[in-house]
Amino acid sequence: MTTIRDSSGISFEVPSPVHVEAESTGIDSIVAAWTANGYEITIDRGPFADPLTQYGSRRGHAAVDELVNGRNVRVVEFADDDGTRVVGAHFPRRPGVDADSVFVPMTVIVRLVSGTPKDVALNIIRSIRFPTPNRKKGE
Repeated sequence: MTTIRDSSGISFEVPSPVHVEAESTGIDSIVAAWTANGYEITIDRGPFADPLTQYGSRRGHAAVDELVNGRNVRVVEFADDDGTRVVGAHFPRRPGVDADSVFVPMTVIVRLVSGTPKDVALNIIRSIRFPTPNRKKGE
């Protein structure tokens, strides 16, 4: 496994080397993307990160709540319009807890090339770790 870390310190494990496709900061979001042999990963952080609630009518749709790095997340899978298998997770903001913009809301999307097992995406999502927030002395 290889550990990938974005510019904010969020990290995750991947089973094969990845190529950084892009990382951009907009007015209200930060998007980063990576590609590898068999899958693509996109992370979108910001107030308008896709909550993954609009895909219920997609072929093969399934959704489950999981605990990832101590956070309740919604994990969704479905077939995209072009037939690509998509597995995503939405990390909602935790009111009163997530004050730092490094955290959430955040949506992770893993697009799987045909033949790549779904477990690849699930393992990537389940390995997500957030940096420890900086605390001021006395906090």
